[in-house]
Amino acid sequence: MCFKKKYEMKLSLISLSIVFFTMSCGENSNNKNQSDSTSDTTDTTTLSFTDTLQIIDPTPYPGDSLSIYFEYSDSRAYYGFQDKNGKVIIPAKFEIAGDFYRGQAPVVYKGKHGFCDTSGTIVAPLIGYEFVARYNELGDEYYLGACSEGFYGVVNEEEKYGFVNSKNELIVECIYTDIQGFTEGKALVAIDYKYGYVDTRGKLIIDTKYEGAYSFHDSLAAVVIDGKIGFINIHGKLVIPANYTNAHYFNEGLCVVTKSEDYTNFFYIDKTGKTVIAGPFEDAATFEGEETVVLKRGKCKIIDKTGKVLRSGGEDCFVGC
Repeated sequence: MCFKKKYEMKLSLISLSIVFFTMSCGENSNNKNQSDSTSDTTDTTTLSFTDTLQIIDPTPYPGDSLSIYFEYSDSRAYYGFQDKNGKVIIPAKFEIAGDFYRGQAPVVYKGKHGFCDTSGTIVAPLIGYEFVARYNELGDEYYLGACSEGFYGVVNEEEKYGFVNSKNELIVECIYTDIQGFTEGKALVAIDYKYGYVDTRGKLIIDTKYEGAYSFHDSLAAVVIDGKIGFINIHGKLVIPANYTNAHYFNEGLCVVTKSEDYTNFFYIDKTGKTVIAGPFEDAATFEGEETVVLKRGKCKIIDKTGKVLRSGGEDCFVGC
């Protein structure tokens, strides 16, 4: 099931087998001992939440409006940057490139990873680790993930993951077997495929003990406990019991979930765990603004936060992708 344009389903609902990201490029057997990364923390109940240093700077930076373009040479794509009018500012010479942020962009040039400035000069080479690159099957190419709240995922030769900031300062040490980008000042990390969270200082604020987990949204995050999904708050406290077989993320104060083993019968809960839109729906999307789209008896419906049907999906959605 997918929905077009405005009501496009981000992931439908995320099944337990894939809800919990794999930003890493493969499994690692040589994992660092978990105690190395949690020397001052032992259990979630003893971890104290610290205010994070989320980078939010509205000041425009020269070059941040540049967009990536590519050219083919020797049967492969090379990347450069152009302005909003299509004028080439940095010729296509990079094997991989990411967007500009605060005047610098992550790039790979002749196999070397680093940040370039708006002239295309490498001003901050990475030493001892590289950017985490994702593979796009449709384009048959690798690309660098977008900057998440001022941070970029990196990986070392031992295939352990961490984060650098836009100044190429290693903020989160490369000790994790998996990572996910920062949201709301916290990043999902894993050791031996047990998941927890670090803040923007690199401090482990919620211990790596969950079977699976999802990024924070609306100050709550989905976690897996004994095979079922519940929600924790920013302090690591379980505030919605793990009763669900499938769940998305909170947005606009609501989250779509199900207790069904066959991933149907979806409904919406609020941040207390109370059911506010009973459904059940065969499929349902996260709220964006005051409305969302659901599938009911094979038909797409646009509903509001009370569950009232505002209109049919019509041409805005279709089945079969």
